[in-house]
Amino acid sequence: MKTKYRFPIYMVAVALLAVVIANLIHWFRITAQYDTFEEMVPAYLSVFPSWLQNARIITMIDIFLLGISGFIFAQAIKVNYLKVLSIIFAGLTSLLILWQVFSLM
Repeated sequence: MKTKYRFPIYMVAVALLAVVIANLIHWFRITAQYDTFEEMVPAYLSVFPSWLQNARIITMIDIFLLGISGFIFAQAIKVNYLKVLSIIFAGLTSLLILWQVFSLM
């Protein structure tokens, strides 16, 4: 990461992480409103466009976004750019990747 591009690239990683967290928050809100899994899934998918209403595809997109942000955070750690914050975000990203991978199984 070049010096003048660190902040914008870092903000892209934070934004990608925020998108995935927003998606998880949406899922948690849906699970609080419905009693059965059969009711939850259609309600969760209803906010996505029709071509994206597939839970596996959404999970794969989340894993991809987390992979990109994790890579950026790892590079930031390597060049000592906001090292403590980068370590925290990298750990959170790793945890969310594991969660998403195991939710596919």
